[in-house]
Amino acid sequence: MCLHRLPGTGLTLKPGDLVQVPIWCLHHDPNYWPDPEAFIPDRFLPENKDNIHPFTHIPFGIGPRNCIAMRFALMEAKVALAKLLLEAELELAPGHGEVAIISSIALRPKDGVMVVVKPLKKLF
Repeated sequence: MCLHRLPGTGLTLKPGDLVQVPIWCLHHDPNYWPDPEAFIPDRFLPENKDNIHPFTHIPFGIGPRNCIAMRFALMEAKVALAKLLLEAELELAPGHGEVAIISSIALRPKDGVMVVVKPLKKLF
């Protein structure tokens, strides 16, 4: 039987063991991301790609079992977001507190996110 000892942990992996990578933790680790809780989309610009440590940003997984619809999902999200931002203004609903996140297989807001959508132009 092939075993793999993980250095410095006292753990040993054997065939059939399941390993889950805590993606959310990795994406919010200050060792890899300066000010990880801040919204800084410029960190993902092509000219900044050398500043990203390998395998620390993997929103669609990696390897042979990564998301097969990754490119379609990204394009669909970009089109939907662009259309929404061109035609509406978004605000958190009145009285909405800070968004708490639940981390399981997929991240999701604990109590949902209530948003008010205001059209930028009158429909009629």
